[in-house]
Amino acid sequence: MNNRFNLCLIGLTLCIALLTVCRTSENNQESINNSLLYLSLLQSSCSEEFGQELEFLHLHPSIRHYAGSGNTGYADGFGSMAEFQSPSALSTNCAAVFLADAHRIRRVSINDPDVITIYEHHDTIVSLNFSDSNLYFMDAFGFVYQISETGASRSAISEPTGEIPVRVLIRASGGYYLYADRLEYHAPEPVGSIQIILSGLDAAGDVLAVNGQFYVSEKSGTEIVQYDSSGSEVQRRNLDTVPGDAIIALTTDSRRLYAVSRGVSEDFVVAFRLNNFNRYGLIQNLGHMGFASILAAEDDLFLSDQSGKQILRID
Repeated sequence: MNNRFNLCLIGLTLCIALLTVCRTSENNQESINNSLLYLSLLQSSCSEEFGQELEFLHLHPSIRHYAGSGNTGYADGFGSMAEFQSPSALSTNCAAVFLADAHRIRRVSINDPDVITIYEHHDTIVSLNFSDSNLYFMDAFGFVYQISETGASRSAISEPTGEIPVRVLIRASGGYYLYADRLEYHAPEPVGSIQIILSGLDAAGDVLAVNGQFYVSEKSGTEIVQYDSSGSEVQRRNLDTVPGDAIIALTTDSRRLYAVSRGVSEDFVVAFRLNNFNRYGLIQNLGHMGFASILAAEDDLFLSDQSGKQILRID
């Protein structure tokens, strides 16, 4: 009798243990699936849910403070020990994020949030772009400069071509592009050689160059437009169904276009498929306003927060 009771007790214990293992596996699988769903968005894999026409994919990735104490200043340091004055334009060489911070260029490591100042300019830096192992930046007067990754050397490569105070600088092979109320291609030789790709644009948006295509968000904030290298329109996306009413910054991982959309009281991060703007997803409600730039790097997104004097990272 005792033997039968002991056998039943052992059997019951094994059943309970098996059920516990199965339940734990289900929970873990659910967690893994959620993680893969987010990673598929940033790592350019396929996601069925993301592909639905005009339907939000509400995700809840991890958004965290990466660097900056929240105080105004120029202190270098690790993570929250660092201080920013006015964090704005972002660029990357895959190992680090470069940040335009008023009249300085700051370097933030991707592997750890160590902030150092690599260059100090005599005027405000309004645009920044990394290419060919060099940084290219434009100041508020419209001068374009080239510096090394460490800021050890500097050379002026262009003087202003007009009285347009804020532009976007895109470095490309054989020259560079400037964007304000028009998109211009500047060849290094002969000096002063300029090709107008697009004209009649609004100056307060953003522009990206991806594989010979240009993605432009205009000042009205209601549309993102894709153009080919000759300036012909490829596709257009009206943003009336996207949260917010002004696209203030763009970035890409070559498969998707990410945008910071400004609402009445808060900013949002929205993702679009490059080949079909009608397919998009809401990645993150940022909770407040004041974001100046967004950058896709190392499968994550980095955001410069001017109001919070900090850098945020979505991973």
